[in-house]
Amino acid sequence: MSVAEWKMPSSTGMVLQQRVPFALCEAQGYAYAAVSTAAKLAHALLHRAEAIEFLRRAEYLRNRFNDDFWCEEMSTYVMALDGAKRQCCVLSSNAGQCLFTGIATHRRAALVAERMLSGEWFSGWGIRTISSSEARFNPMSYHNGSIWPHDNALISFRGMCELPILKWMMRRWISMLPVLVRMSA
Repeated sequence: MSVAEWKMPSSTGMVLQQRVPFALCEAQGYAYAAVSTAAKLAHALLHRAEAIEFLRRAEYLRNRFNDDFWCEEMSTYVMALDGAKRQCCVLSSNAGQCLFTGIATHRRAALVAERMLSGEWFSGWGIRTISSSEARFNPMSYHNGSIWPHDNALISFRGMCELPILKWMMRRWISMLPVLVRMSA
């Protein structure tokens, strides 16, 4: 189902046991967002047939994604599918971008958000690139546990803001304010 295949720029980046090529979950989300936006644009331009076709494609992508990338045992989307379409079961922040793009179902988005705000992912400073429960976790490693501000912005301010978990998330972010104020003084 790979809409987009990707190779990480860092030798420490992927935890896929050298199974390439692979399809990253967030790339599927960005493809879905592009097709969904094309449907809105076609509708706005009064191209009804094209709008309907784009909506059909977007729904197909969303359904396939939710069938192929969801891992019930992890209660989140897997990081990627390998070349044989096997799930690469890594607890990564990549799944949070699926909230941002809208490809996640509402029920699953709520599960992902709740999981990402747990102690294994949320450090108090932000959501880590991979969970602290992963074997390769290292909070000093760019791909294996650090906190990416741009990743957190996409996940939090667009992805989670549309979910009922928003109040809980905002309490987490507000809890960081005293530390940030002390640091800026």
